[in-house]
Amino acid sequence: MIELAVIVICILANAALTCYEMAFITVSRRQLREKAQAGNRRAAALLRHRQTPERTLSILQVGITMVSLISAAVGGAGAVEWFVPYIREVLDVSFRTAEAIAIAGVVLPLTFATVVIGELVPKAFALRRALPIALFGANALGVVARIFAPIVDHFEGSTAYILKWLMRRQKKSQQH
Repeated sequence: MIELAVIVICILANAALTCYEMAFITVSRRQLREKAQAGNRRAAALLRHRQTPERTLSILQVGITMVSLISAAVGGAGAVEWFVPYIREVLDVSFRTAEAIAIAGVVLPLTFATVVIGELVPKAFALRRALPIALFGANALGVVARIFAPIVDHFEGSTAYILKWLMRRQKKSQQH
């Protein structure tokens, strides 16, 4: 049952991050400027994050990817541990067959829940309520940005290095 609780928490965390990501993208700078000029500190903080949207989106994506991977790992391990012996006994199949059936039996509902509850509903909700959601999560975004900054710095540096290498290769191939 601990596995199920971890999966549910991960799907809900995915939903919160996805909802916030969509709200962050959707809310206009004009709306944020108006709120910031009226003294709203959260709007001012969001405006600062909007100056580097790639970084903010990277931070959110790291969180989304982490909770998705945790959910998948826990779900896969739980499928083997809990369902394989039962499937082998009931269906009288080999371990490998029971393992495949168990994984499919976990992956399909997990995929449905993740897509609908963790992605589609939060995105649709955020499209309808972008400004309140973006303002509500502004402080949390600042905390998450500080927590994930070292990881995002590494991702940004790696991306810049790979792009630089690719651009050099492209330039050399155009010269020949």
